[in-house]
Amino acid sequence: MPSGGFVYMEPVKQLSRDVKAGLIGTLARQWRAVAEWSVQGEGGLIVAVGDILPLAFAAFAPPKTIRTKTPYAFVGCAKSQHYLTDVPFDNDNDNDNDKQVNWKDVDEYPHARPWIERRLAPGCVYLPWEVARVADERCVLACPRDAATTEALRQAVHTRRRNNGSTTAAEGAAHVKYLGNPMLDIAAAMPCGGVWNVDKCRTVIALLPGTRAGEAVHNLRRCLRACHGYAQSVPRDSAEFLLPIPPSALPWHAVRASLLAEGFRCAVRDDCFVSTRHGARLHVSSHPSAFGDAIAMAHGGIAAAGTATEQLCARGVPVAAVPGDGPQFTLRFAEAQQRLLGEWSLLFDETFALNPQHAGRALAHALSDPSHADMCRRNALARSGAVGSASDAVAEALVGLL
Repeated sequence: MPSGGFVYMEPVKQLSRDVKAGLIGTLARQWRAVAEWSVQGEGGLIVAVGDILPLAFAAFAPPKTIRTKTPYAFVGCAKSQHYLTDVPFDNDNDNDNDKQVNWKDVDEYPHARPWIERRLAPGCVYLPWEVARVADERCVLACPRDAATTEALRQAVHTRRRNNGSTTAAEGAAHVKYLGNPMLDIAAAMPCGGVWNVDKCRTVIALLPGTRAGEAVHNLRRCLRACHGYAQSVPRDSAEFLLPIPPSALPWHAVRASLLAEGFRCAVRDDCFVSTRHGARLHVSSHPSAFGDAIAMAHGGIAAAGTATEQLCARGVPVAAVPGDGPQFTLRFAEAQQRLLGEWSLLFDETFALNPQHAGRALAHALSDPSHADMCRRNALARSGAVGSASDAVAEALVGLL
């Protein structure tokens, strides 16, 4: 769909574009596929990954028989309690995820969500109809994306079951478990191919302009301007930039044109460019391992992306956000992403949208401060947990239910 699922950024405009592109027909085909499997399938369960839409498909799938309804599991990767609240974590204790918090008593960020949502679901990012689906006795497993969201959802589900006198009320919400965020495993699972030929004595900065065709080209220009701001704030020849490109979103001719327009000239090889302003080197690669290698090697990042930014921040390094015109990575998206990832990990200010060079300077300042680096690591551990094992943990839990 044209919106890429980011309808909430400009609801009327994006939804109308999606409808014209065939949204209703796509949803109808998806529902028929789920319904047919639910009726004809032999055992098993439905796994809903994402938000309320797949969860609703799983919850309302027709039963095999009158007495036999298809169980379902929910892997919630779209919502986080961090969007709403500045979740506290103790700087002297890395095991903060074990602490119990009454989320109804935690103040929310101003304007984090409409007042009607605050009234309907105080203390929980999941709304009543979403909580109801997770509290349903057919929901045998729910895996929110982080520890804070797990605890908030567990409290909401337990309260709903108790108030409704459900047959599963005695179990509380034991099926709501934190097993990690599978979305963060993608980069860790990518093979390391030794793609980048960089000087290990230099600071490595990953550029992440996103993977949406059209938008990524504009984002790349902004990221390159931020590169200038960074390079001008550090000693000459002390940094190298890595640009992994998805060919479907960033064709080589568009990348080359953007680099030349922003003051980079081709060096000895076609995949290495040098800035005419400050001499910093920028490497480009479309190799399948380029993204994973860049994430693993980077000391920091300049980004206009969604999941890729989360994957880099989860490694405990600072990333400067450079929002553009969207439809995905807008000013509003960057502000919400900073709430999600924390201000230690995601550097963002409204001035970054007007002048991307400010983002580069902010990143240079953060990387020069050892205390900031330490807070980044602690923040990443508290918000994202350990990276690389969530997918296996979720898979093992699902297998155990079959």
